[in-house]
Amino acid sequence: MRTRDLLRYLEKLEIGLSNFSYEELGTVEAGELKKSFEIFRNGLEEKVFGMDEINQLEQMYDEMGIKSSPKENVSNLTAEIVAEVNDTEHIFLLIASLEKTELNPNQKKIAKRIKSLTKKMVEDTKLVHKHNKPNTSVTPITIESYFNPDKIDLTPVLEECMGQMELLEELIKCYRHNVLEFIGSIKVQLDGEYFSEIRVSCQKILPSLKMMKTTGLMQLVSQMDMTCKTDRDLDYLKFLYNQFLVDFPKADKMIDHELNALRNM
Repeated sequence: MRTRDLLRYLEKLEIGLSNFSYEELGTVEAGELKKSFEIFRNGLEEKVFGMDEINQLEQMYDEMGIKSSPKENVSNLTAEIVAEVNDTEHIFLLIASLEKTELNPNQKKIAKRIKSLTKKMVEDTKLVHKHNKPNTSVTPITIESYFNPDKIDLTPVLEECMGQMELLEELIKCYRHNVLEFIGSIKVQLDGEYFSEIRVSCQKILPSLKMMKTTGLMQLVSQMDMTCKTDRDLDYLKFLYNQFLVDFPKADKMIDHELNALRNM
């Protein structure tokens, strides 16, 4: 199965979601359901394409020809039921509804793959909760923060630079250089299981992350540091590192956006 087919299928699925949700559900419930789907879709896009290939999604509409879910297949999704299930259950209900429609063999394979990826995301989230100790001071990573990047405000950073844009730009260059160095170092250190060196790398990058107000990245690095200090769970460290690789490009785009906004003030 081609990965691009999976994302094209998701686009058609979103169209079907828009068609039925506002007719069968109340406005609030329909909005919550669509938001759940968008969280799932954004996470899936990152897993399938990565940050550098997002523009390939523009051709999603062309090839699949999937029919929207008929109303009789989703009539059981009442407002009372939707109000009681969480975001992940919304996705499973939507997939179950889709499986009842008329799909060709290729589309059935894609639906099966979507369900499999959803289950994998649930397992990853459970892994996070398993390792979040109640006696640590690090903020736990939730399913929301798993997919959503930080909101970044560079105004306080500019104030610390005494309003000088040139100094802010130099700080951003330094920040990006330090993060890329951190990413390369951690990859080598994870492969060699050098836990002490990982702690040194984490403590070295934290001031840069704090300077740029990237709270989510700080939480990930702090948890890596805490894990190396305590149980040295290599699988969890790799999970945190991979999440850092997903979140950093998102935060970097927000920094560019905020920088451009400050330039135009």
